[in-house]
Amino acid sequence: MERYAPKMKELAPRDLVARAMETEIREGRGALSPDHKLEHVWIDLRHLSEYIHDVQIPEVTSFFRKFVNLDPKKALCPVRPSNHYQMGGIPTNEFGEVGKDAEVVIPGLFAVGECAAASFHGFNRLGTNSLLELITMGKFAGERAIDYLGDADVELPSDAGKKSFSQFSAFMEGQGKDNLGDIRTEMQSLMTEKVGVFRTESGLNEAIETLRALKERADKTPLSSPTLTMNQELIQRWELDNLLLLAMVTAQAALNRRESRGGHYREDFPERTDEFEYHTLASMKVFGEVNFDKRSIDMSLYEAKGEHCEKFGMIERKY
Repeated sequence: MERYAPKMKELAPRDLVARAMETEIREGRGALSPDHKLEHVWIDLRHLSEYIHDVQIPEVTSFFRKFVNLDPKKALCPVRPSNHYQMGGIPTNEFGEVGKDAEVVIPGLFAVGECAAASFHGFNRLGTNSLLELITMGKFAGERAIDYLGDADVELPSDAGKKSFSQFSAFMEGQGKDNLGDIRTEMQSLMTEKVGVFRTESGLNEAIETLRALKERADKTPLSSPTLTMNQELIQRWELDNLLLLAMVTAQAALNRRESRGGHYREDFPERTDEFEYHTLASMKVFGEVNFDKRSIDMSLYEAKGEHCEKFGMIERKY
């Protein structure tokens, strides 16, 4: 990390550390794990005191002991960028109400936590911001929901639930011979390689076309048991559908944003540009057909020119 962030080193933001690790591996300085057949770099925690291991980072120490069978107090530990928290998500206002577009909210629909985008973390999720997403927004959304329930006089539409029944019926009607687990594994590998730490236009286009093919395969794949009672396979099939939907939106949104910003890094467009100074709103009613809209970034604190206003402007990161 001294080469990538001389001042902050390993305490640099997650996106920078992830790119540094992945660069080391891509340039041939990684190590290959014989157990998992996966290249990685090492993290050295051996110099830390017993107090830090046992009190300050006990979850890290226990993780390596449980899943890798290594003692971080005595051995080097393998690490590599993996799944990250959602950055962005369901667009909400300051009360947790879901936005239909830049101005209109959907009555009675709320989102809170890391699935929501209340804009606390912007383009790079920072540590502990999940507390804001959960506790602060949970309070605001809960109070707003109580107010809504007190005033609401809404009748459900006549076709309420029809789409969900249709979706689950289709899960039961597959006639192919594919394997849902294989489709999911292929999707995960595809997203890691083409829509992961480093992104390019050619890679994203390849991912989009492959996701179309995976969705077609999933739609034709039957369940081994058609029951609705305690059917774990049905839950996994539903989850696979949701993952494919999110993967497609993510890949097309990444293709649409021709710049690099926070956790989104385009090797073919490595610089941040003012042209993309907005929130992207993505929606998809038909698989593969993603529609994009914009929502302006609230710069009111910066524009008010009060004390420390410069800290709320766009600042080039230096680590």
